[in-house]
Amino acid sequence: MRPIALQMLSAVLLAAPLAACSAKPLVYRHVPDRDAVVEVEASRGSTYVAELPFSAGTGFGWTASSYDDTIVKLASQKTRDAAPAGVVGGALVEEFTFELKRRGETVILFELKRPWEKDVSAAEVRSVRIRVQ
Repeated sequence: MRPIALQMLSAVLLAAPLAACSAKPLVYRHVPDRDAVVEVEASRGSTYVAELPFSAGTGFGWTASSYDDTIVKLASQKTRDAAPAGVVGGALVEEFTFELKRRGETVILFELKRPWEKDVSAAEVRSVRIRVQ
């Protein structure tokens, strides 16, 4: 019985330093400004999350474009409720998650528009300049 306990203890002691070495990369999360280009400086391997508010039921939605996909990669895009639980309709947030892949600089352009309106300008535009170190 003693050798098994010693093996288990050895496995735990060896795993602890390895877990400490695999620390999670930093996550930068914010709501981009309406009237200015937001500048974000972050390290390679980090994650950038943009949270953009909009109203449910209007047909409008956010898109992300114009960025260099060799520097940042869109990892996910999802919509979530911004209203308190139990409140029907109203405020939503579009959440864009980007992985910062390599050093460089790029601008992500976010546009709020209806996808079926092809020749209409965006109702709102927000920009984020990302510098990956």
